[in-house]
Parts: sequence; C-alpha cells; structure tokens
Amino acid sequence: MRVLVLGLFVVSTLTVPFSAWADSIYGECYASNGETCAKSNHTISTSWNGKKAFPDSHGQYELDLGNKVESTITVYCDGDSVGSVHVDGATHFSVHCR
Repeated sequence: MRVLVLGLFVVSTLTVPFSAWADSIYGECYASNGETCAKSNHTISTSWNGKKAFPDSHGQYELDLGNKVESTITVYCDGDSVGSVHVDGATHFSVHCR
C-alpha cells in the first residue's frame, strides 16, 4: 500500500506545471493623481527578470515571476522605481506610478 501511495504522490507532483511553484506580485496600480490605472498603458516590471504586466480595466495587475524568488526585488512603473518588496509566494504590492 505504501508503494501505491508514494507512486500516486510522485505522479501527481510531476503533473503539476512548473509555474505552479513560481512566485508572483499582484495588486492595484494607481496613477500620480491617486486614481486607479484602469484602462491605462502603464507597464509594471521588476528587477527580477524582463517580464511585464499591465493593469486591467479595474486597475489590477499580476506579474508571474517565472520561478521562486524569496528575495527583495525592486518594482518599476514605466521604468521608474516605485519601491521594493520581499517576494515569497504570491505577494501583494500596490504600485503608485509617477
């Protein structure tokens, strides 16, 4: 019975996509006037990699960082630094663009 349970665990673990273990940042995007960045062309990026995210029609964004980060990274809006955040898992970070 132990072999069967262990075998099922290994198979189920191997079928989970690698990105399921990836860290991400998500949150709200705010313009310099304090309003949400709904339907904007702001670009959110990080010092971690070259991936980018864009706010949706409600000003929400999510940026999958591709793998485990477990480190403090810098977040950018349109290339300008807007702060740093320690990322470990899915991490909330509100972006305030200038």
